[in-house]
Amino acid sequence: QGIVKNKKKKKLKLTKGEKKLARLERACKDLQAKRDEYEQFLDRMSSWLQQHHQRAVELFSCFDKSGTGLLSAEDFQSGMRDLGIPCVEFQLHLLARLLEKDNSGKIDYFEISTSLQRARLADLKLNKEEEGVKEADHLVITRETLERCPVCQLALWKPSAPIRESSHRFLLLNLRLIAFDGVRSHPGHFEDVVPSSIKVYGLINRIQGRVGIGSIRLKIFKDNTYSQESILSPAISLEESGLVGGPPESPTQVTLYYDYSVEFADCSIINCDHYFGRHFLER
Repeated sequence: QGIVKNKKKKKLKLTKGEKKLARLERACKDLQAKRDEYEQFLDRMSSWLQQHHQRAVELFSCFDKSGTGLLSAEDFQSGMRDLGIPCVEFQLHLLARLLEKDNSGKIDYFEISTSLQRARLADLKLNKEEEGVKEADHLVITRETLERCPVCQLALWKPSAPIRESSHRFLLLNLRLIAFDGVRSHPGHFEDVVPSSIKVYGLINRIQGRVGIGSIRLKIFKDNTYSQESILSPAISLEESGLVGGPPESPTQVTLYYDYSVEFADCSIINCDHYFGRHFLER
């Protein structure tokens, strides 16, 4: 009987491009495994993308011949290098992967800043699930022991304090400048994650810092009608105004509007800066 020798299966050789992709993926996994470094990377990218959002949109519009608002990952990375994004090759690869729209290989360049925030929240939720962290109960009632009544000898109990929340609740705010509500992408439109306990005046300060508005006459509205009923009082919290938040990994999504007037309403140059003919709130 002849002896049949086992033939060794030949390993498929990876192409140069496949080897490079494998190295990038390994480097990405290593970074994501180091939670502190990964969070710092996301913070840095989020801040940079917000600051350079308008420049990025203008540049990518030149790549987007069809006008769909979508780019390939390769074009995105090329454009980011042209803009001088402060990250190395594997970090840029990771950023592009995080911003992909439904794993399609396409990136919506109008939403790169907000898409990163969404990806970050999804990653936080996934990380908690992997660690087996269960969402804690948000209503905690404690029992208070009372002395027996000297007459009826009954022992009663009641909550020792008002029902309290055991953890903070958060809102994912889509903040829009009313004067340009009809424009899809504008420097005045942005998203921000805030605790629902934040006071409205605190949110006003965040908007001023984010957009660079010097005016103190800034108001926040529940809708874009400019009505007095929709104005949020600066003294109350968002929660007190009826906006209930969610857990950190899946904050409640809410759209709010804001507008402001300038102190020198008779200056035509200042007036046209943001309004282009729109009436001011205070005239």
